Amino acid sequence: VAEGGDFGRELMITAALAGPNFPVLSAWGKFVDGSGARGTVIDTEYAGQPLADCLAPFHSDDSACLARRVAAQLLSALNRAQRGLRFTHYDLHRGNVLVEYAPRGPVATIVDFGLSRATLRGGQCLEPVGGRLNGAYAPCIDCYDLAEALPPASRDWRGRDRADYDSLRSALRSCGSPKRLIKSHPFLCGDHI
Repeated sequence: VAEGGDFGRELMITAALAGPNFPVLSAWGKFVDGSGARGTVIDTEYAGQPLADCLAPFHSDDSACLARRVAAQLLSALNRAQRGLRFTHYDLHRGNVLVEYAPRGPVATIVDFGLSRATLRGGQCLEPVGGRLNGAYAPCIDCYDLAEALPPASRDWRGRDRADYDSLRSALRSCGSPKRLIKSHPFLCGDHI
């Protein structure tokens, strides 16, 4: 649910981000609930459960594979959005990452762009009012927040998975470039993928 002028900005950002690992718009509009409270809503296609509600699979036998796929999808999505729209989410946490368990494996989707900023293709900059850094383009914030959103490694992980995953989270906290991490980080590439 978005409020006031932020609704239009959030709707435009959601539409501009259309693509893998971002929500597909299905409806939007204003509403008045039973108590008379007014608001606006952006409705998207189903994209799964919040990551916060589905952490148990991250502690199963195949959880390193799950973490690898989710991390790679989220980094790829951030890379595309940052490069194409100078996008910063500003509120990336386990509640704003949805995971759907599809037949071909988990699909991660980044949602809720109420605090986000982006520059549209025509040059129009959509910034939140106030907020972190007053809406400046700050991709490092999303990298740090993603490191915090990803669940800790399971004690049951075998081989180098645990060390490589912890290294990935550290690299994100240090503002590692999504593009560079996707191409070269040992947790996301190599012989175990």
